[in-house]
Amino acid sequence: MADDPKAGLARSRWDVYRTIYNRNGIRLGVQRDASNDAFIMVDSVGLLNRGHVSGYLYCAPTAEPSARRFYPCMLHQERGERKYDPRTRDEGYSFRKLDNRWYAYDEGPS
Repeated sequence: MADDPKAGLARSRWDVYRTIYNRNGIRLGVQRDASNDAFIMVDSVGLLNRGHVSGYLYCAPTAEPSARRFYPCMLHQERGERKYDPRTRDEGYSFRKLDNRWYAYDEGPS
């Protein structure tokens, strides 16, 4: 995305992010939802819908009440978890609050 004009970031900004990510071992990138919550993916195991990914989640301070968000951002709890349900294929997750809007977060079926 560094060369994608739709990304809205200058190459110098991408280079700064790349340096920070490399220094901290972040190789998988960031996933954002419509609420501007950001999941910084640090580690993943498995493939596609049979693996899981772990990292840090930042919950944006404001979001529409009807917005689809990451579970910790919706639940407002110190910690939580849900096991993967193979019958419904509802995703499993676990999280623990670290500070204000930050969580350690893991999601996926395995």
